Formats: sequence, C-alpha cells, structure tokens
Amino acid sequence: MYLRESTARITGLFLIAMAIGVVIVVIASTAGSSEYSPLKRGEVAQYLTDVNDKQTAVLATGAVGIVVDGFIGVAVAALLYLLFRDRSRLLATLALAGLLVQAGISLLADGNNIVIAILARDYAEGGPAGIAAGDPSLLEAGRYAGIVGIIFTSVLFVPLGLGLIALGWLIARAPAGAINPPRWLGWVAVVGGVCAELAWTIFVTDTAIVFYISNLVTSLVFLFGLGSWLIRHPDAAPAV
Repeated sequence: MYLRESTARITGLFLIAMAIGVVIVVIASTAGSSEYSPLKRGEVAQYLTDVNDKQTAVLATGAVGIVVDGFIGVAVAALLYLLFRDRSRLLATLALAGLLVQAGISLLADGNNIVIAILARDYAEGGPAGIAAGDPSLLEAGRYAGIVGIIFTSVLFVPLGLGLIALGWLIARAPAGAINPPRWLGWVAVVGGVCAELAWTIFVTDTAIVFYISNLVTSLVFLFGLGSWLIRHPDAAPAV
C-alpha cells in the first residue's frame, strides 16, 4: 500500500514537471522559430541567418528538450505503466511503447536543434578549418539538418498519439484497478491522441495548426490534471 501511494505521488510530480518542461520548450521553440523554411532552396540562407540570430532560444529548446524527453519523459512512461498495468496490461504496454518511441524521436530532434544552431553560427561567422562564412557546404549542411528536424518533428506525433490514445482509453474505459483517476481525464487524453495523429499535417497545410494547438492544450490539461490528482489521491480505492 505504502509503495503504491509513493509511486502515485512520484508519478504525479513527474507529470507536473513534464508539463512545465513542455511549456518551456514551446516558449523557447516559438522564440527560436524562423519565418523561412529549409525546404525552399531560396530561403535556406535567410533561415540559417535567422537561426543564428535566435541562437539562444534554439539552444535552449534543444537543451531543455533533452532533459524533458531523455529523463522526465522516460520516467513518466515507466511510472504510468507500473500504476495502470493492473487495469489493462495490453493498453498499458501500448501506452508505454508509444511514449517511449516518441521520447526517442524527440531526443533526436533535440540533438538536431543543437546541430542546426552550430551550423547556423558557422555559416554566419565562419566554420572550423578555415571554412569561410557563407560557404556553400555549410549552406547545404544547414539545409539538410533543417529538413531532418522537420521530419523528426512530424514523425514523433504518430507514436505520441498512439500512447495518449492507449493511456486515455485505459483510464476512461478499462476495468477498475488499484489507481482510478477520473474517467474524463482519459477522454481528454484520447482527444489529445487523435489530434496528435493529425498534427503532423501542419507541414502540409497551415490550417492543420488547429490539431497541433489542440494536442498541446489537451496534453497539458491531462498532464496537470492527472499529476495533481495522483498527488492528492495516491490511495484511491477501486471505483465502483
């Protein structure tokens, strides 16, 4: 009993820490975003110049993201599995797999952000071994790094959606177990997961930003809501 209550409280703290981390990453990434796209050859130079001008925000996005995805995210996935596997081992496993794969892809995207910042600085100021500023090789390397970043960011929404849908369905519909949060929190996660599965289309059409924003909002509501509930109700009895 005591171990379960401690695990619930620790999970709640990690969920809230993750929510705060996500907010910081979103703010930093927004501050470091560029109006130019590496997908358009004619805009690559402006893109790298823009990234260099916003280097602090870009590096902060990568650094904070590494902590959130490489440590907090992995801990959250494992702790949620431990808490809810008694209600449905299949759904808990799917949630664990989805969240871990998402964390792994996000880590690659975080590292790529740091690489882009370094390439942008070298392009603007000159690189190692006497490579001059504006060198075409740096331009091309920055272009590929930017495209890779877009691909990583697009792909990570797929496992994230799977993880949220599985976890949400478990909380909303699975039989009662040792820990039973309010079922409406599960539906919030399901909605967030569906939006995540559609959010990647933001790189195809600008109107898809509604799915990105909806996923962000519902994910934060779920993280803060479940986290605070687990801290306040670690000894929740099975629901009738």
